Amino acid sequence: MKKLLRAYVTFFALLLLPLAGFSQGLDEPGINSTLDNPGVNVVVNEVVYYDLFVDARDRAGEVMAIRIKLTDPTQRQYITMEYTIDPDRNNPSTAVFSPLTFDEEGIGYIGPKEGAPLKDYSIIIRATFTQAGRYSYHLQLERNDLNIMADNLELIKVSSTTGTDDMIENTRIMAYPTVADGTVNVDLGQVRNADLQVMDMLGRTVYSASKVNGLATINTHQLSKGLYVIKVIKGSDAAALRFIVK
Repeated sequence: MKKLLRAYVTFFALLLLPLAGFSQGLDEPGINSTLDNPGVNVVVNEVVYYDLFVDARDRAGEVMAIRIKLTDPTQRQYITMEYTIDPDRNNPSTAVFSPLTFDEEGIGYIGPKEGAPLKDYSIIIRATFTQAGRYSYHLQLERNDLNIMADNLELIKVSSTTGTDDMIENTRIMAYPTVADGTVNVDLGQVRNADLQVMDMLGRTVYSASKVNGLATINTHQLSKGLYVIKVIKGSDAAALRFIVK
C-alpha cells in the first residue's frame, strides 16, 4: 500500500512539474515604442524623438530592468541615444536626458542595469543614426533572475531621404480594404514565410501572424476607429502600409 501511495505521489508531482516555471492566468507586462511606426521618418544624421511605453500589468512591483538589445551589435557605433523617464509632458523643455550606452553585445539599459520595482513607464528617447540602413532590435524587460519577461522585436529603416518603403525582395506589398465584409487583404506576391503585424498609432500590436505566404486577410471588426499600420517582415527586410478603420 505504501509503495502504491508513493507511486501516486510521484505521478502527481510529475504532472505538476511543468507548471513550476511560470504562473498561469497572469497578465504579463508589455513594452512597445513608436519608433518603428511608418509615420516616423527616420533620416540619417537627423535627431528623432520617440516614445517607449512599459505596461507593468500583473508583474507590478517585481524587480526588472528595461533594455534595448540590437540584433546586430556592430551597429551600435552608428547610434547615439538618450532617454528621459516619466517626463513632464506639459513642460518638455525641463526634461533631463541620460545617455544610453550599448555594450559589445549590443545591449543598452534604460535606468539601472540591476533593475527597479516595475511600474508603468512613459519614456522619451532622443536618437541619431549616423549610417543609413536597416536596424532591428528587441525591447525587453529583464527580471532580476535574468528571465526575459517581455520581448518585442522592432525593425526600422534609416533613409538618406524621407520616404515610405513598401518593397520586400523587389516585390511590392499591397493592401486591399474590402468594405463589404470589413477585412483588409494583404498581397505579399512572391514573398514567403513572412511575419505580419498590425499596429495602432501608439505602437501597440493589435494583430500578428507568422509564416505568411501569398495573401493574408485581416479582420477589422474588432479594431477601434482610427489609423493602423501593417508591417510585413522578412528577415532583415520590412515593408509598411496603412489603412483606416472608419
